[in-house]
Amino acid sequence: MSPRHKILVTFAAAALLPFAAPGQAMAQALRGPLLPQVGLETLRGGLAASAAAEEGVAATTTATTPAGSAPSQDEADEAPQPAPADDDPYAPLGIRLGSFLLYPSLTIVGGHSSNIDLAEDPVSGSFYSLRPELELRSDWSRHELAARLAADTEFDDDGDTTTSLDSELALRLDLVRSLVADLRATYNLAPEALSDPDLPADAVERPDVETYGVSASLSDTFGRVGLTGSLSYEAHRYEDARLSDGSLFDNSDRNYDETGARLRASYDVGASVGVFVEGGVNERDYEREVDDNGIRRGSSGYEVLAGLTLARGEVLEGELGIGYQRQTPVDDSLEDVEGLLYRGSLAWRPTALTTLRLQGELRPEETVLEPGASGIRTATLGLSVEHALRRNLLVVATLGAERADYVGVPRLEKSYTAALEVDYAMNRFMSWRAGVGHTRRDSNVDGSDYEETRVEAGVTLRR
Repeated sequence: MSPRHKILVTFAAAALLPFAAPGQAMAQALRGPLLPQVGLETLRGGLAASAAAEEGVAATTTATTPAGSAPSQDEADEAPQPAPADDDPYAPLGIRLGSFLLYPSLTIVGGHSSNIDLAEDPVSGSFYSLRPELELRSDWSRHELAARLAADTEFDDDGDTTTSLDSELALRLDLVRSLVADLRATYNLAPEALSDPDLPADAVERPDVETYGVSASLSDTFGRVGLTGSLSYEAHRYEDARLSDGSLFDNSDRNYDETGARLRASYDVGASVGVFVEGGVNERDYEREVDDNGIRRGSSGYEVLAGLTLARGEVLEGELGIGYQRQTPVDDSLEDVEGLLYRGSLAWRPTALTTLRLQGELRPEETVLEPGASGIRTATLGLSVEHALRRNLLVVATLGAERADYVGVPRLEKSYTAALEVDYAMNRFMSWRAGVGHTRRDSNVDGSDYEETRVEAGVTLRR
């Protein structure tokens, strides 16, 4: 067993430890019927909080419930009673550790993929995965500390294993009056698709990509005016790829560090609407002075952005911005990566049962694909619809699209995704989920296309 897998097993055991001696409610859940989760506690809480707006709910319940008896769980689910959001009967309670709350969970999933390696020549297969997660939150009157650690290890028919890790540590310090400091550290590990353009065509194992970073920001408000300044550092590390002849392909020429600084000014116009202007600079330095093609990699860049913020309670909230960006490579033979920039996210709740989310971004990315490729302009757009059939039964549909336009070489890639997921929460401790998704990538270069359809179902245990 590799050191990484030993760490994962220890992590999974730690996540399972709180379930080793379940209480009566947990024991009843484990003996209950096996039905389908997706854990959207925010939406469930919104249903509880907005139930009072459903005209006649309380009166109907009183009229149809005999004196001295309580409505059944089914009746309660179909007609939510007015209650505070924190009284959600399906939200995990957590484990108190002094002034902290710990939320452990373990998701066990099984499924089938039509293209297990995300390669142009698909190989189908079944898989199962373990997804432990630990979340820690402070319960302080001032300041806030939050930590999250999540893993996903997937095992397929051939005995191959891929592991993803995602972690974050965030500290908010309430200094004086409205002055706030935010400190953040992140680490992410994810396997790279075999069809990635920066990998050789004869790669047979998906190499890992590590990303870790730190950031610090200060923000303050002066009446209707808000100011925020931030500094950041992020490192990207690429594992060597195993080739079909057993040798390793050196990926070290893709490793780079990025430092950045940003300044943002905002103004509260009123009526839950604000405007902002934001600017940022960055420096991208590669670990190696030249890549395998003899090109000096690295760049410096800037961006400016202006837009609107919306905060109409729980009905409409989000941010939309548009601007301009330029990334200038250090090698004079490469052209600048420049053009329109946009970034935004919007959540609209037309009813207490339905939430629509829209997200989009256009960003510059790095590549060492070819001698003339100076970068990539990547545009993404995503739409999701969440609808609660009952307080504990949620349906989520998502659509996504991505366009990667390589600067300096005639290469264009487009990706499309669609997914449908159903979540059924039995109680605070157990939920079931099932989902199906399809991904397609089209490229004007041979060897980079792929399609995958994935079906999976699983159970989540949590405290």
